[in-house]
Amino acid sequence: MRIISAAYQHLGTKLLAEVLDNQAAPALHFADLWYEQTDFPELAEAIDYPAVFFDFAADTTTSIGRWEQNVALNTDIYVAVDTLADTAIGSPERPAGLHYLELCARVHELLQAYQHPSCGNLDRVGFVRHNARTNLLVYRLSYTSQVIDASATEARRPTRPGTGAAFQL
Repeated sequence: MRIISAAYQHLGTKLLAEVLDNQAAPALHFADLWYEQTDFPELAEAIDYPAVFFDFAADTTTSIGRWEQNVALNTDIYVAVDTLADTAIGSPERPAGLHYLELCARVHELLQAYQHPSCGNLDRVGFVRHNARTNLLVYRLSYTSQVIDASATEARRPTRPGTGAAFQL
């Protein structure tokens, strides 16, 4: 499960620092793992929006040798914005109302084909609106990648008798 921790910390830090608004200031103000917060008004109100939330899963793993696995990592990123601006064609509020779609586009521009050891080579496989039970607009962007999980290598590496030091493999 360290691969999830590493992917979340890396991607959360990257998005908070690199998704910028039109004035080159950070456009996202909060990153967290628990996207379900957007469904509870008492929790959602305490968050500084726009925000991103993460969810990770791996339906498939393939062993590589004895202690490593190739993990098909699914990464869902929820972009949440608190706006009630009118999106109707001709409305003066439309640019503000459609701001969340621009944020989704900027997140995608950073992540499509982005590669890092903690999250693999990201490939978007879908996007859909998440129906939050609050006044938030939330879109889920779904990515897949391949990540090598070598955590068992260190945990199971044999030690040299009497020294506690690991053998070199």
